[in-house]
Amino acid sequence: MRRINEHEFVLSGETYRLTYYEKPVLTKFGIEQKIKPILRNYIEVNNFPIQLVNSNGNEEVTYTLARKILEYFSNNDSKKYKTENPKFEIQTHFKKKTTRNEVSKTPVSNEPANLNWDKISNKVTKKLLVIACSDAKIPGGEEVKTIDIFNNIETYPNLINCRNVRNVHYEGLFANNPAYFNKSRNGFRVNVNYFIQQVQQPLYLSAVKRYNGKFYKQGLRELYIEKNTDSNLHILIISGLYGVLEFRDTIIDYHLKIDNTNFWANRTCIHDAIKKYIEINDISNDMVFYSLSESYCSALKPLDIWTNLWQARVGYRNANSTISAEYLRNEFLPNL
Repeated sequence: MRRINEHEFVLSGETYRLTYYEKPVLTKFGIEQKIKPILRNYIEVNNFPIQLVNSNGNEEVTYTLARKILEYFSNNDSKKYKTENPKFEIQTHFKKKTTRNEVSKTPVSNEPANLNWDKISNKVTKKLLVIACSDAKIPGGEEVKTIDIFNNIETYPNLINCRNVRNVHYEGLFANNPAYFNKSRNGFRVNVNYFIQQVQQPLYLSAVKRYNGKFYKQGLRELYIEKNTDSNLHILIISGLYGVLEFRDTIIDYHLKIDNTNFWANRTCIHDAIKKYIEINDISNDMVFYSLSESYCSALKPLDIWTNLWQARVGYRNANSTISAEYLRNEFLPNL
């Protein structure tokens, strides 16, 4: 495994040490620190006239940024790196310090849209993350439904009406298309009778605990809860049955894809409900982030100013949910 020599620097009277193995680790007196804000500050304070971008002109994400800073300033092997990694370049730009607020709706390569990390990492700033539900779910739960943020007919009338219609459609599938419900659930084969029972004798789990796909594993659940508590992060989930959920809303186990009969794509109730939620919670639109595939975006109908964090893999035609989940877990959420 390639190792870059340790790089030590002083910022605001504090000594930091940056070491790169597989991922960079930044320490101060033996305590690990958040990498990107300090590195960015170090560059700006020392007035280094450099901006690190890839061949598409997009600013590098944390790990790539840290690696290239080390290689450019510490090891002086940027030429070697460019030879080994032809799709990336290190470019220098002699210009005044600017705040990068620009957002891009369609990220390329493995890079997110340009993000205003100064604002995002401020724990006082209210932020909203919108993610997808998952077909994989955890069974069981409690008999009492405890939280349902969007179940308010006066505040979200269109969403409630759409939910009622969707529930009728969902139960209609039990009789009209029972084969739709034949699937593997947690290692067991289930059928329509299982899901009928979930409606007739409902058990509830919070959405963040019910869903069990890529966006709900490997520490992401813990990060959602942690950042909701200490970083002013609101989290909403787009659901095939419920439309939109606050991540703590308690829900049943169900099986209904977001694009089944294109139900949500033909309505604006999810879009309107999230706009209302943003208004009620006083969240600025430039602090709204979403990580959703095309079918979920069709249901959400995101505004251009909302930032798309969905990652596309180079050489693949479509975005990849694994990369997006890794970006949330390794990059976006830890830096809030």
